[in-house]
Amino acid sequence: MNTDLRSTSIGRQSQPTHLKLLALLRDGESLTQAEMTERLPINSKRQARRLIEKLEGADVPLESSQRGQEKEYRLPPEEWETRLRLDLTEQEALALLLAAWAAGSGLGPAPLKEALSKATRGLIEGLPASVTTFEPSSLMDHIHFGEAASVEVDPEVFTDLVDALSNRRAIEIDYYSASSDRRYEGRKIDPLGLAVRGDAWLCVAEDHRSGERRDFNLTRIEAVRPRRPDSNGGDYRIPEDFDLELYFIDRFESLDAEEVYEVRLLVEPEAVPYFRSKSYHRTQQIHEEAAGGEGAVISYEVAGLEEIASFVRSWGPRVKVLQPSELADRIAREARRMAAQYEEDPPAP
Repeated sequence: MNTDLRSTSIGRQSQPTHLKLLALLRDGESLTQAEMTERLPINSKRQARRLIEKLEGADVPLESSQRGQEKEYRLPPEEWETRLRLDLTEQEALALLLAAWAAGSGLGPAPLKEALSKATRGLIEGLPASVTTFEPSSLMDHIHFGEAASVEVDPEVFTDLVDALSNRRAIEIDYYSASSDRRYEGRKIDPLGLAVRGDAWLCVAEDHRSGERRDFNLTRIEAVRPRRPDSNGGDYRIPEDFDLELYFIDRFESLDAEEVYEVRLLVEPEAVPYFRSKSYHRTQQIHEEAAGGEGAVISYEVAGLEEIASFVRSWGPRVKVLQPSELADRIAREARRMAAQYEEDPPAP
């Protein structure tokens, strides 16, 4: 048999139609031309005959026999492949793949990473032919994992975004923007990728309203609709120079923010060496020693305050927000609330 046809492809949805037919036959199935038109993306017995001729031209050892008034085709048993057979819904298949990819991002150089990668390939190859809304090998290039998120995302919204991203389907969303405290209905976006950042799932997309690239928090997307209901996809293109990993590198997450802030922090003396030895953000600047030798002033330019607030909290009393006032007030309120909890319920002796 032609060696090109023996190679295993990751994700049947990306295969040419004759290879999809070959995969069915390798599973031990016997198919008539009429059944091929039902199981494959073809419309006529003529197309089925062309697929059969293509396999025969590649030296695939097809066998045929009469079934009623039709001829059925199959491979001899020695050509069958033992596959992991999975009976999953599309959401169940997507959930397993996302879990595997997320686990892989956390294993790093550990010995289990290679084993997980092999298991994931087996999972992909075992997906039922009914899985059609996403193509695994392509989709994984457009999903980025940081820390695992604990927030709840509407499964229907998530599935619709995966479909839009996989098939380049132009969509519109109903979205609540926390930064402007406003609900946008029918906001037109072209998804470029999905990512876990901090404690949020984000959709990175070209935003038609602002004309800019924005991050949309999935918990604030209330509905997703195709802008062209009759389209089969291919409504837009992801720029060749767009890299999801590079997009997020060395930046605090914007979490759908619509404003850029200059943040100035007063860092106590014992913490200053950490900032001198490590840049926590590409815009980090150490401006001056604070008056009286009381540390240093560090500045950042960030999109949104969500992630920088977490960064400040992680330093505790060693870092004080000088500006903006919104961030200083937020940290102060949280500190007072935490102190009040301990005053109301002191720890047991």
